[in-house]
Amino acid sequence: MGGAFAGIPLDQAIPIAMPLKGMKDGVIRAFKNASGKIDAFIIVTDADVDTDGPGGSRDIDPFYLEGTSLVFPNGQPCNSRKFPGVVRSARLQSRPLGLHIGDFAYICYRGKIVPCQIYDQGEDDKIGEISFYAAQQAGTIPEHMSERDAARRGNIDALELVTLCFPGSNPSRRAVSNEEIAARAKNCLIAFTSRFSGQGQPPQRDLSRPFIPNLVASAVQKPMIFPRSAWGALESKISEFPRESAQGMVIHNTEDANRQPQEGDEELKAAFRLSRQIQHSHMFQRGWSDIGQHFTVSRGGIIMEGRAGTLDAARQRMVVQGAHAGSSLHNRRWWGIEIEGDFRKNPDAITPQQVAAVQRLCTWLSTLIEGFNAAENIKGHREVKPGNSTDCPGKLIDQNQQRDFCTDLRVAVSDAQKGPTRVA
Repeated sequence: MGGAFAGIPLDQAIPIAMPLKGMKDGVIRAFKNASGKIDAFIIVTDADVDTDGPGGSRDIDPFYLEGTSLVFPNGQPCNSRKFPGVVRSARLQSRPLGLHIGDFAYICYRGKIVPCQIYDQGEDDKIGEISFYAAQQAGTIPEHMSERDAARRGNIDALELVTLCFPGSNPSRRAVSNEEIAARAKNCLIAFTSRFSGQGQPPQRDLSRPFIPNLVASAVQKPMIFPRSAWGALESKISEFPRESAQGMVIHNTEDANRQPQEGDEELKAAFRLSRQIQHSHMFQRGWSDIGQHFTVSRGGIIMEGRAGTLDAARQRMVVQGAHAGSSLHNRRWWGIEIEGDFRKNPDAITPQQVAAVQRLCTWLSTLIEGFNAAENIKGHREVKPGNSTDCPGKLIDQNQQRDFCTDLRVAVSDAQKGPTRVA
């Protein structure tokens, strides 16, 4: 059991026989804390794709259920399309394991690691499933496989999914945001691994050298980004745009109507339609070579690749030259991020889904830039355009407000770079 979990001393684990279908060797490897209670265990399994929650249907998944056992504090169920969820057998709730709905976990598939919550119970004799979103993030299904295909043939048949569970890690047994899942799973990981290095408390040390390097380093996950092929982009007018090392991000707003976010496929359709409209406007009304920005974020928090080559360049920590900033430097070295909506009058018109998506996107992009300083390298459009000749992105930058959206974004990215503090 190597890879991301290679640092865990399995010789200190307690083997517990649990002959569930889909589990390697029928053995769980558990670890006890100082009080003798199991606070972590590892299992290696197969995994089916789960599509429960709002927005699905039995036409897509014959086993679809509208609700999930785990719910948010307002009573809303989790949405498999947006939530990193794991389904586990009810047997894992029994002693001595004590894994409950809402507890935190990591899944790892071929080196890709995703922080999750246990959000449902499966069959008593079967190990369980992972949500559609978790499957996309971990790469168990192709990034653009349809939900229907994923539900029917996107399952992991080989025993390759490694799951690290933290029983009792969420006494409230309520769902939390994806960002909080990542933070709290990381806290669990640090507390767990610290005792193997002879420390009674989580170590106050440089997390660039964590006890399990791949896990902690992967606490910042690449968000789900739909490429140009997904939204039906036209080919750009030139074969390849120049590339330069990435330096920062410029925030824009599209000034489109502030529509209500939709659910599931309807939001995807609206988001993809938006990207096509913007590209058509940029290429055929403004005469540009392609869509100008690098990323577009829909009202429902759908993130889409913009200018051709953006995602490929990002993997190399580079930016393809865009046409979004009105500044040569910022077009060449700063990613342009367009947020769907008009915020010239009301900054609160931005949706919670957009706030979360932009934070995830900027946090991930910040990890691609050495020495990134959020206070200096996240700007609104009118902060970088010469002559201050634009009002973009409206009141998302507001000098009359102590904390506007862009200020909060910088703080969120900076905090994510430092890593979460330990929760007592």
